[in-house]
Amino acid sequence: MIEKDTVTPKIQNIIVSICTIVIIISIGALVLITVNLLSKKEFSYADSLDDTVLTVENETVSLKEISYYILVAETNYNEAANIYNEENPHAFWNMALNMKYFRNRVKQSVIDACTRDNIYYQQALKEGYILKEEALEEIEDKALEEISKMTDFQMKLTDYQMSDMVKVLTKIAYSRKYAEDLMAEGYTAQELDVDGSKYEEIKKDYAVSVNQKIWKNITLGKVTINNEEAVE
Repeated sequence: MIEKDTVTPKIQNIIVSICTIVIIISIGALVLITVNLLSKKEFSYADSLDDTVLTVENETVSLKEISYYILVAETNYNEAANIYNEENPHAFWNMALNMKYFRNRVKQSVIDACTRDNIYYQQALKEGYILKEEALEEIEDKALEEISKMTDFQMKLTDYQMSDMVKVLTKIAYSRKYAEDLMAEGYTAQELDVDGSKYEEIKKDYAVSVNQKIWKNITLGKVTINNEEAVE
């Protein structure tokens, strides 16, 4: 028969060992979390301009490039935001529609529009499209017009040059030309737009991915407008 007092010390030793291990693991986890938090840099829009946000097949779209879509989207809704609440336009962007913030809906529309344009652009090139000299001149004029409308803040934030604007507008021009030709064949604008049946058919041939590591830091309604933070 085993004596009671010989078992107790063994149990106590086991308990002490387990507690020691738990404490060591907890301290290690705390150190790792602390190091991870300290090593994380605060997101900087200006420093991330060259980072890839969207990839369509083998074509990458940088934060700088998609900035045009962000600028257009925010500009389009800015007037409504100021009418809704001139002193706090963010109230408009923070409205919830069907359990989803309005700003998040617009953010998704930016990705969708940029994806669509890049798919149609690539498809147009595959099918041998070449823009005429007249169309290229129109792109140059449009680029100059768009650049002239940008504020000093927007120019500094996006670091847009004429060449950047021309690149974006050229893709859009190819995209629109391709869509117009499909409409001439009988397809409707709805079928060719985001979620449209013909668009989805074409989209199946393209691998699309979004870099959430960058994109999650973008808050629509306060990127190129209503931004109280000065650009460094």
